[in-house]
Amino acid sequence: MTCTATDAAGNVASASFTVTVTEPPPPPDTTAPVLTVPADLTVEATDAAGAVVTYTASATDEVDAAPVVSCTPASGALFPWARRR
Repeated sequence: MTCTATDAAGNVASASFTVTVTEPPPPPDTTAPVLTVPADLTVEATDAAGAVVTYTASATDEVDAAPVVSCTPASGALFPWARRR
């Protein structure tokens, strides 16, 4: 792109600049992932401390290919047993 300016005395100045058009950014991600967890579990204690319980939780997302899933306590953790009332 070049621009030119001319004054009343006929003096001319010109300058140029570059215009670069880029791809627009993607729209903001405003949709939460879809989280899948197991149904409620009832696990018998294997010793006085409780039981080690494993489970699978997963998620899908419209934008992110692999959303990070974390659970507390984690799968494979020792779950203490609860006394029935």
